[in-house]
Amino acid sequence: MILIHETNADWWNVRKANGQDGFVPANYVKLVEPKIVRKVVKQPVKVPEKQRVKKTVLKKKVIKRKKDKSPEIKRTLSRSSSKPEEGENVKERQNVINVAYEHLVKLSQERRLYLEDAICLFGFYRECDDFEAWMKDKEKMLTTEDPNDSVEVMKKKFEVCLYLSLFFVLADS
Repeated sequence: MILIHETNADWWNVRKANGQDGFVPANYVKLVEPKIVRKVVKQPVKVPEKQRVKKTVLKKKVIKRKKDKSPEIKRTLSRSSSKPEEGENVKERQNVINVAYEHLVKLSQERRLYLEDAICLFGFYRECDDFEAWMKDKEKMLTTEDPNDSVEVMKKKFEVCLYLSLFFVLADS
């Protein structure tokens, strides 16, 4: 114990090792000269960490490609780097390029429709989450029972919730 204060000749104010303060009878304790005690404190030692890194190995795989729907377009366009064959003229090449362009436009329109559907779906999910949170809030309000509430008061609370839900549904549409 540590002596905090000699309050009077009979009682002393002391502090225990666990930090608790209190009074003890002076005739049960005696004052001892403090000793200097050496204490060994272990300091943390930083150990360098070795991290294992997975070795990445690149493997060659043969992947089958999807067959193109218009092999003539590809064949004709690939000839552009080589010398044109006899009988091939500019109009034929232009027609092939136009067909390829129309194909790309069609694919881009399909992709746009898929993306618009995805946007609508995510908007719907967001509204569902908002509505679910709102319903939980209203359910909590209705389930908290006040002993002073009568059936009429609870009925009015429910009607207010119902009107608010209709208002939010109409406001969203």
